[in-house]
Amino acid sequence: MMLRGGKLACLSSRVVGAKSFSTEIFVSRLSFYTTDEELKNIFSPFGAIEQARLVRDNQTGRPKGFGFVRYSSEAEAEKAIKAIDRRIIRGRLIFVEMAKKTQLNRAYCISIVGKLEHLSWLKSIPEIAGSVLSNKTCFVALCFPFC
Repeated sequence: MMLRGGKLACLSSRVVGAKSFSTEIFVSRLSFYTTDEELKNIFSPFGAIEQARLVRDNQTGRPKGFGFVRYSSEAEAEKAIKAIDRRIIRGRLIFVEMAKKTQLNRAYCISIVGKLEHLSWLKSIPEIAGSVLSNKTCFVALCFPFC
């Protein structure tokens, strides 16, 4: 099966229910005035932080009220969750949990390998067009839900 300028590389399904260990935690219900540095300072007593980042609005640049903190070990991440979850920070009750990996449950993925000139049809898909069109050779994975 050929797909307009690309080669069909594989047809596979994701493994559902596989436990993956993570060192990244998700923090929600933060004050909109919280800074990246403040987020790092709140979670630093529980271990070595590799990265602390707030998710920001693309248009205004203001924090959306949630973020992620990545620790160097899973034990440190679990310790931070137990200590900070459901605590009041800057007048807001925050929730802390392990960050979930984005997974497509019950989906079949088709991987397409091709050259940029053969993938001009991707311009109609805004989510992936920006990242794909910046490369001369690219790899694209399109996922279709299994109904």
